[in-house]
Amino acid sequence: MSVVKKIINSPLVPKLPGAYNQAVQAGNVLYISGSLGLDEKTLKPVEGGAAAEARQSLKNIHAILKHAGTSFDKSKQENTINVLLTYKNAK
Repeated sequence: MSVVKKIINSPLVPKLPGAYNQAVQAGNVLYISGSLGLDEKTLKPVEGGAAAEARQSLKNIHAILKHAGTSFDKSKQENTINVLLTYKNAK
């Protein structure tokens, strides 16, 4: 038996350049790709620092879940990978 895959892209979440999908549903499992705390109109990080970006990221994930017909309440497992990037100004 093959698993049916469905691409999920919510119109309420900023679309990034490139061939990225916001989520893929495979059977009854939904895989959500990295969600950034971006402003929908400017595609730049929302103002207010890391906390505001995290809130926006969760709002974006909520919109993706809703578009897929599910919610945070129905999730069984959440895996997160936190990446800290350090930028150095070249002089």
